[in-house]
Amino acid sequence: MAMAVVLIEDDDELVFSAAATAALARMGVTDVTLVGGGSITGVVVEGWAFDPSTVSEAAAALLGRHASVRMLSPLAHTAISAITPEGAQQ
Repeated sequence: MAMAVVLIEDDDELVFSAAATAALARMGVTDVTLVGGGSITGVVVEGWAFDPSTVSEAAAALLGRHASVRMLSPLAHTAISAITPEGAQQ
């Protein structure tokens, strides 16, 4: 699944309208998560058919206009299982 994190300026307002949702769906986005802390707000967009090179268009859909955005892309991903294989030392 492709993922990108878009960092939003404090004075930008996010738009979660039907048109924005439809535009994101056309880009292959299936999940949108809003994250933040302190003065930083970010939007995580992801989807199986999402192409991270279209993140500027995704940000434009979310902001209702084209904007200069900072994007973070995944550098590594690790799946962790709570199941211990037989014979493994704990």
